Amino acid sequence: MDALTTPARPDLDPGLWQQLADQVPHLVWMADGNGHAFWFNRRCAEYLGVAAEDLVGSSWTDVIHPEDVERVGVAWNAAVSTGQGYEAIYRLRGADGGYRDFLARAEPARDGDGKITCWFGTSTDVSERMAAERYQSYLAGLELALRGASTGAEAKQVVVRLLGEALKADRVFFCDPCLEERSVTVGEEYRAAGIASLVGKHHFSEEVFELYTAGKPIVVADYAQHGAWDKDRERGEIADLPFSAVLDFPLVRDGRLVAVLCVHQVVPRQWTEDEVELAIATAGRCWDRVERVRAEQALSAANARFRAVLDNTQMAVFLLDDRARCIYANAAAESLTGYAFDEMKDRSLHDLVHHSRPDHTPLPMEDCPIGMAIPSRSKISGEEMFIARDGSFYPVSFSASPVLDEDGEPIGTVLEARNIANKRARQAELEASEAQFRTTAEAVPGLLFVTDPKGENSYVNQFYKDYTGIAEVGAGDWWSGVVHPDDLESVWQALRVARETRQDFRLDYRIRRHDGEYRWLSTKASPTLGADGRIERWVGVSLDIHDRRAAEEKALAAAEEIEAIYSTAPIRPDRHRSRLSLCPDQ
Repeated sequence: MDALTTPARPDLDPGLWQQLADQVPHLVWMADGNGHAFWFNRRCAEYLGVAAEDLVGSSWTDVIHPEDVERVGVAWNAAVSTGQGYEAIYRLRGADGGYRDFLARAEPARDGDGKITCWFGTSTDVSERMAAERYQSYLAGLELALRGASTGAEAKQVVVRLLGEALKADRVFFCDPCLEERSVTVGEEYRAAGIASLVGKHHFSEEVFELYTAGKPIVVADYAQHGAWDKDRERGEIADLPFSAVLDFPLVRDGRLVAVLCVHQVVPRQWTEDEVELAIATAGRCWDRVERVRAEQALSAANARFRAVLDNTQMAVFLLDDRARCIYANAAAESLTGYAFDEMKDRSLHDLVHHSRPDHTPLPMEDCPIGMAIPSRSKISGEEMFIARDGSFYPVSFSASPVLDEDGEPIGTVLEARNIANKRARQAELEASEAQFRTTAEAVPGLLFVTDPKGENSYVNQFYKDYTGIAEVGAGDWWSGVVHPDDLESVWQALRVARETRQDFRLDYRIRRHDGEYRWLSTKASPTLGADGRIERWVGVSLDIHDRRAAEEKALAAAEEIEAIYSTAPIRPDRHRSRLSLCPDQ
């Protein structure tokens, strides 16, 4: 420690000390016992754009963000006066004039008498971490505020205020577009003090609306220099409007322009990528809430219309909202499930009567056939097992039909169901024996297998044998011999997790085919549980996805090539904004 705390020692080559400090990817500095900086590494000079010798004796308050100066000064003076370690996060201006977040730490060096001789400090760039924390904090606050909005107008008003405050923008607002008139009507609006309102109708050129309808954001540092607005300026339609820097985010749903979120600054402003990303995330979350509120209102109206008819049918009828929550159940539905409507109201019907399979493994909502009515926008029929109040299972036939609003958008589901326990009882008497199972298994165009609780195969179908070239099932984990060596560990790991959680085994891995070629297979195996809840066996199937995977890799390579082409654009698309192409400044 002595060698590091005393750079002036005669046995320590000053050049070696400087060379070592210059290799550190941080700002490294030293201050005397009174807290006055007297030495800086090369990284300090490069970041600040000032020669290292010119930094000596200069005031750091000139490069610290004005809002941080007082706080940082108090913390540094306290450290110097008490001799305690120093730590602070502040914004530091770089050579390009922009500010970045730095975490500064310093510790004192003392002589033999305990007197502080100097301070060793480092400042580490933590801009990405701080930006991520601010981003997540903002989104969390936004989600909380949106949950409290009971109407679409309230949701939009919440968003324009929060986004305006976060970006310190002069004006943020939503506008409703009219394609026929090429106009927008400004509604909910946030304005900084002294900023004029834009509430009302405004007309724009066809070029601007082409960008809007294509879902392309308009990101402009100074609209006076941006080509998309030329015709509007010539006609004087926006020349007098009080804005200069623009962020316009069109919201296009199912090919239809539904709204535009706009952020304005009355003077030119160079928008950062983080600011654009924040606005994009805000726009999407807001409109999700707006659509949800509208869906709930439309579904409530539909509920009233259906009630009179549904209450008189002998078929169990449920009305579910867009999140599969029960908002209506007739008397027959109460009889079918054993639950009164008040017990089902606003609860997920799936979570109440359809959350598990008969083998007691969970049935995720995304695997529920009834839930496919909305995404498919079509009627879904079939047979499923519902769960009674006592935990027993009973079979039902069902028909699920999406409810559409006036724009043809799905806002809920009408579910009809009937108990078919008697029908299933008759079918049970006709179920195939083990021999029939094997006959059926041999017809499966995939590698079907049955294993014991440990995952050791006890049966494979002929397709499995033909595919792998294995004549007979051996004892133990013989199957591991056909798994690609690079994939074997991941297979064992996934199998261990599936055993411990009693969940489905799902994994894509390579198996050696009979001709020696390793090919990708997608495998899913489900456990069969005994009455005591223990796994009795696993039944699974592996499907060859090698050709599909190769096609996906080819498509990914093409996408990466396209990304490379656009990599020189001023604002590049990334994974957060892959669906939105930014319109660069001209």
